[in-house]
Amino acid sequence: MMLFLYSEHLFNKTKFEEFNELMSWDNNRFYKLIKEGWIHKWRTKKGNQAALYELTYKAKRMINNVYAKLNGEDFPENPVNNPVFKHDVKYRDKVYRAYMKKINNEDRL
Repeated sequence: MMLFLYSEHLFNKTKFEEFNELMSWDNNRFYKLIKEGWIHKWRTKKGNQAALYELTYKAKRMINNVYAKLNGEDFPENPVNNPVFKHDVKYRDKVYRAYMKKINNEDRL
């Protein structure tokens, strides 16, 4: 859903619902994405003009990161840029960290 919305730039709720039908059923998805800060209102409804929405900076940044990884960009190994590389993380993050390092090393070969 987020990748489609990213390509749309501005969209109305009708356009959102059109593509929401392709996904598993969730009546509250639109409002949940607004509440969680992934979508915000770009223009309020005025007369015959529908309200328009767009992805937030947070959503656009996340999608850009996904595209970068798909294009082969390395995972950052700096704790400032990637929290799983901090020394006080949980075991799960250490497993992710090890796999990220493995992917980075394979890409460099």
